[in-house]
Amino acid sequence: MKLRQLAAGSVLALVLASPFAATAEQCDLGEPVINLMPHLQAMRAELGLSEQQSQVIDAWLAEAPARRNAMEAEACEVRAKLREALLYRAPRIAREHLKREMAYKDTRLIEIRSLCARMLHSTLTPEQYKAVVGRYLASRSR
Repeated sequence: MKLRQLAAGSVLALVLASPFAATAEQCDLGEPVINLMPHLQAMRAELGLSEQQSQVIDAWLAEAPARRNAMEAEACEVRAKLREALLYRAPRIAREHLKREMAYKDTRLIEIRSLCARMLHSTLTPEQYKAVVGRYLASRSR
């Protein structure tokens, strides 16, 4: 049993360190579940934000996009490794590990977007939030 685990771990290490996984291919994670910030930024002047609202949003914009971009890069890396593992028939245990890791990264990306929506909901007035959501929904129907 230990020999089998060692062999599977070795193959997993090879898959993870493979030059195929390190290629700089374009990664498409698909459309985000929710993406309100571009709409808020486009409407910022017409929303009539208070100084306090602007400060909260500016602080968010100073930190959150970098965290999200880093998480997206990690998700792309895991996706590439899983693609390779599937294409080249890595051991099932290695594929299962990568599938779980990819699901975790995808969940974290959804949570990051959710935190953004929660921040806007608590920072904006109900009318401002409704306007941003309305613009977002209208953009999705095009």
